[in-house]
Amino acid sequence: MINGELVIAYAWWEGQTTFQQILSSNNWPTETTLTTFWRVRNIGDETAIFKASFMELESVGVELDPEEETDIYLYPVTPVAGTSSYTMKVIADDEVVAEYPIGVITAVAVPTGDISVLLSSIMPLIMIVLVMQMLKPLMKGMGG
Repeated sequence: MINGELVIAYAWWEGQTTFQQILSSNNWPTETTLTTFWRVRNIGDETAIFKASFMELESVGVELDPEEETDIYLYPVTPVAGTSSYTMKVIADDEVVAEYPIGVITAVAVPTGDISVLLSSIMPLIMIVLVMQMLKPLMKGMGG
């Protein structure tokens, strides 16, 4: 009998320090190329060619003997902001042998590092607003 399963899956994208486990529900940045890997195991009793399919991508086939496993890489691009539902498929000898629902919520990434990164990007705007507030009484005095 030909059969297979997903053992574990991870995703990484630019700005991450480590791979994040792919769960049934995930939060990912918008329009970003992911590096995903899917550990697939042959749980059948025959050697078969295994593939992984996710987000309209399908991997090349890898021959696995019974109880053997391998990591399969795919490089999908996340959609624009919103909620999406996908199905990860384990394929053996061109037949889907396992399916896993995966929900994805995509949003614009928020800086996760040091607060100084955020402050340095908005500080010039804050300074302009403060200077304008300070100049307002002066401008009134000159006009009247």
